[in-house]
Amino acid sequence: MSAKASTLLLCVAAIALPAVIASDFIQHLLVMSLIFSLFSLGYNVQFGYSGLFNLGHAAFFGIGGYASAYFSTTYAMPYLVGLSIGLAITAVIALAMGFLTLRTRGPQFAMMTLGMGQVLFLVAMNWVDVTRGPLGISGIPSPTIELGSLRIAFDDERSYYYFALAHLVAVFLLLRAFLNSRVGSSWLCVRENEDLAAALGVDAKTAKISAFVFGSLVASIAGSLYAHYIHLVTPGMLSMHYMVIVLIMVVVGGQGTFYGPVLGAVLFTVVPELLRFTDNMRMAAFGLLLLVFVLFLPNGLSPMIAGLAKQAGERLGLRQKGEQS
Repeated sequence: MSAKASTLLLCVAAIALPAVIASDFIQHLLVMSLIFSLFSLGYNVQFGYSGLFNLGHAAFFGIGGYASAYFSTTYAMPYLVGLSIGLAITAVIALAMGFLTLRTRGPQFAMMTLGMGQVLFLVAMNWVDVTRGPLGISGIPSPTIELGSLRIAFDDERSYYYFALAHLVAVFLLLRAFLNSRVGSSWLCVRENEDLAAALGVDAKTAKISAFVFGSLVASIAGSLYAHYIHLVTPGMLSMHYMVIVLIMVVVGGQGTFYGPVLGAVLFTVVPELLRFTDNMRMAAFGLLLLVFVLFLPNGLSPMIAGLAKQAGERLGLRQKGEQS
């Protein structure tokens, strides 16, 4: 099966999925999987495609959520306006953070982004007039889109699933366009060998900043979707808890792969719920599962699935040739 046919099949399955699943809880898991898929895609651009081990990525997830929450609750602004303001704030902070941190590499870069992420977390905790401190912002309305006299409200699991899916597809298309351009090529060159890339004429600093900003913007979109779906944002969105979550999703799914972050997001969202029967042993069981992935699937799920699909296609082709002969 070709890549285009596989993509088309995945799109059809994603569109049809809510129609065959009646459970509100499972539809809720699907919505959360889509939101975390966006969160992971943003980090995959930085860590997977550009080699930037950013430990402050969760801060931009929180910035998007807080921007949408604040402007929709305080000024009753529509979803798209709050999202746009959040993206603008994210772009400014990501550019400033990128210029400051991307002068360093490796552990130094990781520590600097960790420190700046913690600063933003403390801002969310203590800027009570805007963020309401540890209590967070609640009562965030469901997003609505008005087209003339037509008003569409995304106020249940099924409608929000399609709303989040539209965002994910748009980001996928934009990411594919970047990866097929000189910008995407520069990301990959910097990841493999920054010094060699610079010697070949690649503007390494611009490549790293563009990857840093793009990944942060995608995380901001995910944060905005999360805020309007959960109807609550707290400083925890900017914490290391979510940073660890997104790192696990990308590594388990397959860093530097196109669909890997989505696989990791779905797995990390669904498996903890399936492990609820283990009660107090749930986190230990999940930790053991992660250990198995790291030991036996160091490249993540996506390369393994791609390899199995390729083998199945080759076997099917050989079988068809045998039947024809």
